[in-house]
Amino acid sequence: MAEALYRLGEWIIPPVVAVQGTQFTFHGIENIPERGGALLAQNHTSYLDRLPPLFAVRERGRRMIKHARLIPVDRRTGHDAFAVGVQRLREGELIGMHLEATISRSFELREFKTGSARMALQAQVPIVPLIVLGAHRIWPKDNPKKLFRNKVPITVSAGPALPPPGQNQSGLH
Repeated sequence: MAEALYRLGEWIIPPVVAVQGTQFTFHGIENIPERGGALLAQNHTSYLDRLPPLFAVRERGRRMIKHARLIPVDRRTGHDAFAVGVQRLREGELIGMHLEATISRSFELREFKTGSARMALQAQVPIVPLIVLGAHRIWPKDNPKKLFRNKVPITVSAGPALPPPGQNQSGLH
């Protein structure tokens, strides 16, 4: 059932976003590996931050979440989610993580948590830095949301993949 809802969302959300006048621009999506596992490490300034990377990954010809297998994280006991994440990365999935672990109210990068780096190291997959700009203008934390605001430009930029120790850039796909 979750798979069907997720795939339905892939068909419904882009036209809804287009009606809003939201323009997406993607830079550096060639840095997202064509295949194999990778951790997409992104900033977190909005409740909508998950959506733009999904569009960027789709533009690259991949899916971030195969079969809608979200990994629930309990902040008090994250060990189980960590182990599942490592396994999914080893299986060749793309996983998106917010390094700050919470939405930045100031829109500035906060201190990064180490879990994503440890997960990528253990799985031996690259980390792809990702920045999302513009989503904070639609639904920021502790500020009025503007879900029906038209023509908000959103940019997703992917930096060069950072290979795990022992691999070089040419070892990435």
